Amino acid sequence: MVIIISGPPGAGKSTVAEALAAKFPQSASFSTDIIRQFIKGGNIAPWETGELATAQMKLSDDIVQDIIKRYTDKEYVVILDGIYGDGDIQKYQTLFGKVRGFILLPLLEILKERDSNREEEKRVPHRVEPLYNDFSSKEHELFEVIDNSRQTVTETVEYIYERLKK
Repeated sequence: MVIIISGPPGAGKSTVAEALAAKFPQSASFSTDIIRQFIKGGNIAPWETGELATAQMKLSDDIVQDIIKRYTDKEYVVILDGIYGDGDIQKYQTLFGKVRGFILLPLLEILKERDSNREEEKRVPHRVEPLYNDFSSKEHELFEVIDNSRQTVTETVEYIYERLKK
């Protein structure tokens, strides 16, 4: 099984993904941002456009798919955190079968506060509101949207874990 935890910056994706992974006897959890950050010389931000940016995103996506395949072939539950949409989940369903997606979408004020509390090099204040608006303005057919504004990490993880049983 592949579980995708998506949402804007500061939503708690990485924290929830790591805690959720601990609920399974065999699991792997990683942020797709880590894969993109392997590129040091000439790294282009994922929100940039152009031929080189597209090529870097495709390379990173191919590596993520290779990692997922290696783990799922050994019957690990794979938990990804990153910024994903319905098209991504459809692609992963085609490749890996059972894929579930959850979007963490706390209130905008909470996202801004969480982003400002990050280490300076990890802050992306210029991306928080546009991504929040993007996630909150769309219908998400393949993801379950969770307002985790007033939930602890444990409560969010327990909610997702219970939903996965259905």
